[in-house]
Amino acid sequence: MQWSLFVLLLMGQCSFFMCHLHEYHFVNQTKTWTEAQQYCREHHTDLATVSDMTDMERLRDSAQNQDGAWIGLYSDPERNERGMWHWQWSLPGLEFNDRESRWHEEEPNDLYSPEKCVQMKNHKWNDASCSHKHTFICYDERKQSNKRFHLIEDTMSWPQAQSYCREHHTDLVSGDQQLEDNEFKREYRSNEVVWIGLFRDSWRWSDGSNHSFRYWDLELFRDEDSSKKCAVTLLDGKWSSDECEETKPFFCYGGTTTKKGTTAGPSSSTVTEDKTQGTTTKKGTTAGPSSSTVTEDKTQGTTTKKGTTAGPSSSTVTEDKTQGQCSFFMCHLHEYHFVKEKKTWTEAQQYCREHHTDLATVSDMTDMERLRDSAQNQDEAWIGLYSDPERNERGMWHWQWSLPGLEFNDRESRWHEEEPNDLYSPEKCVQMHNHIWWDAPCSYNHKCICYDERKQSNKTFHLIEDKMSWPQAQSYCREHHTDLVSGDQQLEDDEFKREYKSNEVVWIGLFRDSWRWSDGSSFSFRYWGPQFNDDSGSERCAVTMLNDGGRWRDEHCDEKKPFFCYGDKMILIKENMTWEEALYYCEEKHHDLVYITNPDEQRWVQEKAKKANSPYVWLGLRYTCTLGFWFWIDDKMVTYKNWDTDVPADDCDMSGAMDRGGEHKWFKKNDNEKFNFICSTC
Repeated sequence: MQWSLFVLLLMGQCSFFMCHLHEYHFVNQTKTWTEAQQYCREHHTDLATVSDMTDMERLRDSAQNQDGAWIGLYSDPERNERGMWHWQWSLPGLEFNDRESRWHEEEPNDLYSPEKCVQMKNHKWNDASCSHKHTFICYDERKQSNKRFHLIEDTMSWPQAQSYCREHHTDLVSGDQQLEDNEFKREYRSNEVVWIGLFRDSWRWSDGSNHSFRYWDLELFRDEDSSKKCAVTLLDGKWSSDECEETKPFFCYGGTTTKKGTTAGPSSSTVTEDKTQGTTTKKGTTAGPSSSTVTEDKTQGTTTKKGTTAGPSSSTVTEDKTQGQCSFFMCHLHEYHFVKEKKTWTEAQQYCREHHTDLATVSDMTDMERLRDSAQNQDEAWIGLYSDPERNERGMWHWQWSLPGLEFNDRESRWHEEEPNDLYSPEKCVQMHNHIWWDAPCSYNHKCICYDERKQSNKTFHLIEDKMSWPQAQSYCREHHTDLVSGDQQLEDDEFKREYKSNEVVWIGLFRDSWRWSDGSSFSFRYWGPQFNDDSGSERCAVTMLNDGGRWRDEHCDEKKPFFCYGDKMILIKENMTWEEALYYCEEKHHDLVYITNPDEQRWVQEKAKKANSPYVWLGLRYTCTLGFWFWIDDKMVTYKNWDTDVPADDCDMSGAMDRGGEHKWFKKNDNEKFNFICSTC
């Protein structure tokens, strides 16, 4: 195949964003588990299946204040008697291959029945009771502390070990490839008995899928209770089981309309569904380069979905898209649409999900300027940010770095003893003294340190002597530099250490809040104006004040206002292919493999990459041996770079892939390796 370089192409509008393979629907009517299953199969696809922690967080966020709702997991203990239990790896997406097993002679034998978990000694496996306590080895795909494998000396039961590994690393060590890794062999002392991530149970998903993910509340769940055979998700999102004849609300997954050929429900009653805080994704499948079926994670762009009405009512909505066109040779990551008709925040969310992707998400100041410029002479309009202050009571607030695209890693934290403690509640911002952190009220006035990626005045870090509140400090740093100092790499920088006087109390760019984006993305960017008051305990929604430079403030969600939607034209293909197979697939079905030319695009693409089920995702990045450089297959030169430091030298037959986890760095991979990939449609 030929790729011509340096050809000037007139590009159309392009938008890239996160898009989910399935949509969760919370049904706020109580039914038995079987009745709920019947309803979900008639109206959507099935009772909710949860494949990993990302799914769990989406499901948990889609219906607040619920203390027990059915999901699609049920127990069939008789399968063991029929020889139908099977071993599974704890790491989601990794399938067990019996040919790679390492059982000790006469194992597994279920000697002290039930023996559902696997311990290892001298690289040989024994099945054992899951309540036994052993040391264990965690796998970390992010390579925190430059290690992928961590021997945990504390002895725990298998469920406790799994929970520990998922909280602090990625999962229990799983799969033949990990067990054969030289780094694992150096970490593991062969004479030790350790848990590995292999288990079996009687629990199955209603839709027949084989996902091994479990999220049991270890204090409440008792697997030996044979009367409680159906799974419920509790207020904090953890799971327990109950008798299937109990009546509860429930979660479905799948499309939003009744499937052709089915009735409206198990009875003539009307069921109210709560989808206001969920995320909407349209499912699509298409044939790949072979006859296999390929699952695509995609949404519609700017047109109304087939089979939907113009909006939540029969009224006609006028959209202002005159500013949505891209400039010459420009392909934006997502397209904003200004809708002039006034609606409540929830009505606006519904409209955007039916006609585009969702209410507008804003990842950084570049996005904010595009959104602000797309609708002139307007007063204010809804965006996709909403507040859920009760998340703090459920322990679901999380710390975030102010610098967009930088993810907080709890293992790199530097909290003072007994911090964070929310002593003078609320304490949502972080001050630093002698390189140690304290949470504090954001209204306190301190000096701050700004980070400047442009290195103005030949400096990366600037100590600001004027004392300000945390929001004022953030605003100052963003206006005059880049942002408040953020992340372990910056705090460890020698230049930062020279600039910071250790005896000073200064603000750093770490904060937490109750605000979340409608589409479920994790962007930490905020652009609050001076009128903003985050102390309200009620549910609030965000508006952008276009007559005040686009600054944001909070408002009651039932007020009626115009609003911004965004459209998405980036598609994650969850099928493993070689780089060339992926390229042909994207060219045939869409447009091309995705490219990244600046940090803003990197942030949007990495949100998509997080949803992949392979460790890396292919990008449209290729190395040419003939000319000796890397290039994007749409003929763009590689100007912005995000390579991992530990990558091999350039070589023929190499292409670029993004890490789905960690810092989402780029890696040089052999063309014949097979990964998920991301297509663009423009």
